Amino acid sequence: MIKVDPGPPAVDAAQFQRLLAMAGHSVAADLIIQLQADLETAHLNLKTACDDGDWPDIRAQSHVIMGLAGTVGAGALHRFASQLNATALGPAAGLHLDQGLVSETLQAIQAAAGFVARQVPPAPGALL
Repeated sequence: MIKVDPGPPAVDAAQFQRLLAMAGHSVAADLIIQLQADLETAHLNLKTACDDGDWPDIRAQSHVIMGLAGTVGAGALHRFASQLNATALGPAAGLHLDQGLVSETLQAIQAAAGFVARQVPPAPGALL
């Protein structure tokens, strides 16, 4: 069995461990690396979209982040990204960007990326 660092409470370590188990030994290490890269890219892309006030890109990036959050088991991140996505879809889009929500979303992405980065890929032949 892979030992999963429990991480912050915003990340469900048991869900992440199930993900690695489903991926199997041959893919788990690559999956960890790819998820970390995807989270770091999502952080950069969302920050840029928010800094630019690019509502269509905020909507697109928050949608991507919702998927990543669901994959890694980051419930708080999923909620923040969902709220941001709903804001970008709503009638207020283009009028006001809640900087607190943006900040919390970016922090939650960093927490999830940090969690993923701390995971140790399984050794070849190890049991998941």
